[in-house]
Amino acid sequence: MWKEQQEKFRTQKAKDMSRKSEIVIVVVAVVAILLGVAVSTNLYYLRDDSGGQLLWNGKEAYLFMEDARRGFRFRVLDYPWIAFKEWVNAPALPTREYVSLTVIHITALGGVDRHIGKGGRDTGELPSLFTPVGESIFANRQGTLCKWTGDHFEKATKQEEQAVEGVNRLVPDIDTSINGWSKRGVGVVAGDSQFSVSVGQEVILLIKQGNVYRPTTSGAGVELHRTGQSPQELWRLDGRPRRVSRAEYEKGLSAVRWK
Repeated sequence: MWKEQQEKFRTQKAKDMSRKSEIVIVVVAVVAILLGVAVSTNLYYLRDDSGGQLLWNGKEAYLFMEDARRGFRFRVLDYPWIAFKEWVNAPALPTREYVSLTVIHITALGGVDRHIGKGGRDTGELPSLFTPVGESIFANRQGTLCKWTGDHFEKATKQEEQAVEGVNRLVPDIDTSINGWSKRGVGVVAGDSQFSVSVGQEVILLIKQGNVYRPTTSGAGVELHRTGQSPQELWRLDGRPRRVSRAEYEKGLSAVRWK
């Protein structure tokens, strides 16, 4: 009787050990699979950023906006670290990005023309230092004087370079008045802010600056207001990161996207 009980106990103990071993093996296998997935699987995110300048006088206005689409690719295993860095305001650097210049022309009668320039990989490739001279808008593009022709920037002629003195007379100041025009920055600021400008008698442009402390919920925007008509949104920034598929990631960062 005693021997039978001992034998049953040993048998039961062996079964329990076998079950525990099976459980350990399953747990180890599951952990290994999850770890393998975390190491080999990528997450893809896209985020849009923008900032620029508004130039205006009594007859017309130009909105020059640098649009940057930034892509972030990282492993699932890295996600907790990326989230922590975002939480402490030290976001990860983009894996890839493309930038372009959007130019919106507004007339005193409310006409709107929109043009998107060819994209590049760095904002240094885009025109900058937008400066009105007479009826023309000049800019600097990598050390070359360029002129806005109505739908794109092209290299200034020798006569124009001599008259404007190359890029030396281009004005870097953002909030200023020059040659009968006014210029002001549009983008994100440290707090809630908005301002409006008049273009002729009929058109008012309302500029809502984004709040740098709430970049994911408070994007900048520009609205056109005319008497007796509903506001027309000319430009809006949604700076919230969005998770996308790999195909959407590649398409969103393709140079073909920029016209």
